Amino acid sequence: VELGGLHIEHSRGRAITVANLGPAKSEGERALGFELCTGCGYSAEAVDPDESADNDVGDVTGHKPYCPARKDTKSELVKQGVWLTARLQGDVIEVALPPATRGSGYGSWRATLAEALLLGIRETMQAGRRDLDWFERHQRDVPVSLVIYDTQPGGTGYVPKLFADEAAGFKAAAAEAVRRLGSCNCSDSCHRSEEHTSELQSLTNL
Repeated sequence: VELGGLHIEHSRGRAITVANLGPAKSEGERALGFELCTGCGYSAEAVDPDESADNDVGDVTGHKPYCPARKDTKSELVKQGVWLTARLQGDVIEVALPPATRGSGYGSWRATLAEALLLGIRETMQAGRRDLDWFERHQRDVPVSLVIYDTQPGGTGYVPKLFADEAAGFKAAAAEAVRRLGSCNCSDSCHRSEEHTSELQSLTNL
């Protein structure tokens, strides 16, 4: 559907892979991943090699008592840099970003738009905080759309309801988001910006 100058698409059966990349030494640096023991299944946040202990042998708590890696921190059973992933399949809302809003200077704008829409959906649909989530979809390292997805296996049914009756539910959610933004006193991204409220307001007037 076209709402307020934005192209918004509802699709079913979309596959999404959610990945936890683990901690990073500092913001902007590559994540370290996790350590995963293939002998007993123990996992832990990876440690920067520069900060790890020099000795190769020591009792590593967390491993099962029978696991050889419990006494050998350099055991080949322990895989480094592992990503923890989960695959979801269900309903998705994808909001195409106008070219002018894809730059790094619009990061807060994109986050506010997505979070405000999520808040509006939760309030109007009585959805739980963990039932829906979002991320930026990138092409060649450039954000091209905001993706709101159903986190529950098999779906919760919220997304189809939003697009029923000419997207009446989605417009109601946007109206609630406008109301929340208009009364917000946050000093960072959610800062009662006229650009945010006018963008959302246009979604409710169609």
